[in-house]
Amino acid sequence: IKPDDLARYNEVYVFVSHEHEDHYDPVIYTWEEYAPVTYIIADDMPRTARGRRMSPGSEMILSDNVKVQAFGSTDAGVSYLVELDGVRFFHAGDLNYWHWRDVSTVREIAMADEDFRKEVAPIIGQEIDWCFFPVDPRMGMHFDAGVNYFMMTVKPRVLCPMHFWGRGDIITEFARRARTNDTEILPLTIQGQAASLVMED
Repeated sequence: IKPDDLARYNEVYVFVSHEHEDHYDPVIYTWEEYAPVTYIIADDMPRTARGRRMSPGSEMILSDNVKVQAFGSTDAGVSYLVELDGVRFFHAGDLNYWHWRDVSTVREIAMADEDFRKEVAPIIGQEIDWCFFPVDPRMGMHFDAGVNYFMMTVKPRVLCPMHFWGRGDIITEFARRARTNDTEILPLTIQGQAASLVMED
C-alpha cells in the first residue's frame, strides 16, 4: 500500500481475518497517518491488535453504505462478508478444507471434511458477487477440494484464488478447468494485477 493510494479516500476499512503473518502485518496501523482508517479484526486476535472485534455470527454496520457479517473458519479467526453499496464481497481468510493427504490419517481427513462443511453451511444461500478463497497447492492431491465444494454450494459470481504461495501456473490451470456456469474464476497471479467488477441491472 502506498500512502498516496490511501490519501485519496475519505474512509478506509481494513479487515484482518486472523493473526497468521501472511494475513496480518502490524504495518497496517501506520496507515492512519494518511487516511482515516477503521480496523475490523477477528475476536481471537492478540490483545495488542487494535480494532473492532468480530466473532462468527456477528454483524456490524460501518457506515450508511458498508456493512459486514463474520462467519467461521477452519483455522484461526473468521471469514468476512462485506456489503458495499449493494455489492457483496466475501473473504474466506483461512476457511478451507485443510487436508494433508500425504501425512494425515483417514480419520483426520474425515474430521477436516466435516469441520469444513459445518463452517460453510451458514454461508450457503448468501449472495456473493466477488469471493477470495484459498487454493493452496501445498496440500498436494485434491488441493482444490475445498474451493470446488464452496463454488458448488455457495455459487459466488466471481472467485479469486488466494493463498497459492507463488504457484501461479497451478492457479491459472485451475481457473481454466474449474470455472462453472455460476462462477467465473479470476486468477490474479502477478503482483500488481488488478481487475474491476461491473454490475449490470
